[in-house]
Amino acid sequence: MSDVLIACQDENTDPVNDVLIRIYDDSDIFVTQGSTGDGVNADGERLFDLAAGDYTMRLSMSSNGYAITSPQSFTVTGVPASDIFDVEVQLFSKPTSPNSYL
Repeated sequence: MSDVLIACQDENTDPVNDVLIRIYDDSDIFVTQGSTGDGVNADGERLFDLAAGDYTMRLSMSSNGYAITSPQSFTVTGVPASDIFDVEVQLFSKPTSPNSYL
């Protein structure tokens, strides 16, 4: 097993918290999940313990106004310092209603 660091950042390379990361193996079987900035990991980061192999990460909408990228494939090599993956997420404005009751 290897420590795999996934770091989510915006277009300004600022860390993005509250992004749910789901990891699937090469057979599209769910392996694990976790959120960035959960109080244990550094801001915008999530550490996973994964075996060497091919995976896909799927990121879910964060509550702080970020649109999430499409699924991304990555390979865990098991070599220290090479299993670090940066993911850029895009900022968007949450829609607002002119009606204050909505």
